[in-house]
Parts: sequence; structure tokens; C-alpha cells
Amino acid sequence: MTQYLDHLLVALYKGIGEKENKQVMKNLPLCLKYLGRYCPPSAYGTLVLQAIRNELASFYPHTQQGAVHAFGYLFAGTIEIFPKDESLATVEKLLDDFISAIESHVLDSLDLELADSLTETLKNMIEMVIYKKKKGLDISIWHRHNKSVFYMLLRALGVYNNFKLINKQEPEHYIS
Repeated sequence: MTQYLDHLLVALYKGIGEKENKQVMKNLPLCLKYLGRYCPPSAYGTLVLQAIRNELASFYPHTQQGAVHAFGYLFAGTIEIFPKDESLATVEKLLDDFISAIESHVLDSLDLELADSLTETLKNMIEMVIYKKKKGLDISIWHRHNKSVFYMLLRALGVYNNFKLINKQEPEHYIS
């Protein structure tokens, strides 16, 4: 099932930024959630993290931004099927590596589009973690990353405010 996952993910990175086609906008996040649900994190984790660090298919301009955007859906799909007697230990290394990759390769180069992708990813991850906590999943591993996630959101908000201060057109997805 994961034989051509690297090629599929690069194609999905390009499609995740699609704003013209409503069907693509609706179905691509669902496709990524299903990939996260049915592919083990070890299969997609390395590929997505390499793309976030610009080590995989970096010659495409959409790779890093698409990988950042796609990660939230993949992560949400992965933990969506966890039974309530399990914890986030299965995805602990993936989560640690994601936080590290964002901090070392993305935060210092945030632009408006990348900030949008990062906030969307963090929103998807947080929503699914909260949903699973309500269902009884042990999310104590997530609490270690609260400070980092908050810092990432602050940096994205800083990008939005910077664009607002220099009198550029207000971004579409502004966090108020």
C-alpha cells in the first residue's frame, strides 16, 4: 500500500493549496486523513518530515508548505482510530520530530502562505487531540508540546500582524 507513497504525497502537497476547485478542496483533506488512518506513521512520517525540512522534492515550490499543511490531516487521521485505553505513545516520536522540524526549518522562514498552512495544521491537530481527550484517550504526551505549539501560533500571528502593519491586503485566514 505504501510502495508509491512518496510520489503520492508530493502530488498531494501541490493539491492541498488548491483554491479554485471546490471538489479538490473538500476531498483532499479527507484523502489525507484516510492516509493517516490506514498507513502507519512510520511509513508517511519520514517522507513528510523530509519535505518539511526541504530534503525531499525541494525543487517544487509547494513541497514544504504542502507538507506542513498535510501533516495536520495525516496526524488527525492517525490518532482518530486510537482506542480510548491507548495513549499517544504510538505517535510520540512522530510528534517530537514534527515539532523539531518546524522549529528548526520553518519558523524562521514564515511567510503568509506558510503561516496559513502551519495554523491550519496545528488547528487540525489540536481539534483531534481535544476530541480524543473527550473520548478518554490519554494525551499526557501532548502536554509536553503545549509551549512549542503556542509559540508556533504566536509566530504565525506575528506574520499576520506584520502584513497588516505594512498595509498589505489583510490575510484571508486571520486569527483574532
